[in-house]
Amino acid sequence: PSRSVDGASIVVLALPDKPDGVFRVLEVFNLHNCAWDHQASTIEDLTKKYDVAGIYIDRTGNGNGVYETVKQFYPAAVGLHYSVSVKNDLVLKAQQVIGNRRLAWDASHTRIAASFMKIRRALTQNSSQVTFVADRSADTGHADVAWAIMHALMHEGLLPPDGRPGCTVAFSEAA
Repeated sequence: PSRSVDGASIVVLALPDKPDGVFRVLEVFNLHNCAWDHQASTIEDLTKKYDVAGIYIDRTGNGNGVYETVKQFYPAAVGLHYSVSVKNDLVLKAQQVIGNRRLAWDASHTRIAASFMKIRRALTQNSSQVTFVADRSADTGHADVAWAIMHALMHEGLLPPDGRPGCTVAFSEAA
């Protein structure tokens, strides 16, 4: 959520229909220069259109107003306070899902890939921790769409539903 410099992005994802299934991006909304109450109203309209399994909102700054308003009509909404730990979890989950080819979107959503590519690893200001940042641009904002998708991916949790990591390890015996 944002008011001016960054845009606010809202994404609607269809959850996988099986444990190793694909998340599908159904809709992407980019709101610019919208007050937080308008952003919350847009989310409320989406809850009337879709069978919503979860709502995840960045509570930083204006997002807190969005979050508090959304909690009134969707009490299970989850508010995220961005921290090094939260960002790391979001990126880890996205890497897992994308690496296992479990995220799909229509080719018309060209800003999605561009938004993900804006995110990069960096050191915190005191250079003691690795975090993830995104430079702002007119095309992708502050990687807003990518972060919104990552919020939704966390609905599954860090581990896939079957509890196994998303890769195969093969062992061979020496002859």
